[in-house]
Amino acid sequence: MPESAYRVIFEDEHHLVLDKPAGIPCLQSRRPDAAGDLLSELRQVHPAAVLVHRIDEGTSGIVLAAKHGEALAWLSRQFEEHEVVKEYTAYVHGSAWFTELNVDTPLVAPGERDAKTATTLLLRQRLYRGFSLLTCRPRTGRTHQIRQHLAKVGLPIVADTTYGGRIIT
Repeated sequence: MPESAYRVIFEDEHHLVLDKPAGIPCLQSRRPDAAGDLLSELRQVHPAAVLVHRIDEGTSGIVLAAKHGEALAWLSRQFEEHEVVKEYTAYVHGSAWFTELNVDTPLVAPGERDAKTATTLLLRQRLYRGFSLLTCRPRTGRTHQIRQHLAKVGLPIVADTTYGGRIIT
């Protein structure tokens, strides 16, 4: 039986907080062989639900959903006004030379031509031999923002072959 696209962590009459496993896309995949996506599965139980934000298919983490239009407007406003703090943990190749680094570099999203402003705060948590554990706090929400910023500073995410990471066997 295929793995569920999510696990509910919190629910009230307005919102859902979902734990999305890696390997499950938030939206319908363009791949014909892809498993179910988070939104389609969620709508089987909550037909009016809308995802407020997305995370990459290969990323596990928390995703917020609104159960109705008013909740969506309220949550969207929170994101737009940067009142939501997004935090991700990443294992990267290389030794982070900083304790804290603010990366403010315009990025071009896959399939687009124009660069958009993007800012990510990187915090070193731990050093290992040839690797680092980082906390990443994006202040903007661009496609592949953390992945691109880490690659630009020479610390690609482990196993992220799109942006220079290597798979470790």
